[in-house]
Amino acid sequence: MTKTLTIHKADEHSNTKYLPKYATKNSACFDIRANVEGRRIKGYDEHNVEYSYNVPHYVNSTNITIKPKHKMLVPTGFIFDIPEGYALLIYPRSGLSIKHGINLINNVGVIDSDYKKEVFITLYNSSDKEYTFEDGERLCQGRLVENIDTNIVFNEDEYEDSTDNERKGGFGSTGKT
Repeated sequence: MTKTLTIHKADEHSNTKYLPKYATKNSACFDIRANVEGRRIKGYDEHNVEYSYNVPHYVNSTNITIKPKHKMLVPTGFIFDIPEGYALLIYPRSGLSIKHGINLINNVGVIDSDYKKEVFITLYNSSDKEYTFEDGERLCQGRLVENIDTNIVFNEDEYEDSTDNERKGGFGSTGKT
């Protein structure tokens, strides 16, 4: 069944040639690209000190470098009009992770249907080398998913000591033999 996901330009600098798209007919997710030319980049260094800068317009390729242990909010240039009852999940690209140590800060990003602002790619360079990417480079993947468990009722109860179960040990204890 075909779904429609309306995408709006975030501002006059958003480049529509970087609209998300599937790489192959059987791709599970669509690629989301950096859309940085003429935009503002925000980052955090290894000490979590914030910095930002404007990316100028160039005739040639625009390159952005993320230093080791730095985090960066990379603009996509788009606002995703996610239908009510759905969410947009953002996943890292496995090739960037394994080859360059470039991951998403929170591993999987969740964009709710009521979020109506520009979506940013939250990158983290876990390696000890700088990574440079170009404007328009595929940095993550997205998937529109239906929210199936939104009618859960949470029932508060009194504290109950759970020491009467057969499980021994705490966090990480099930992997021991």
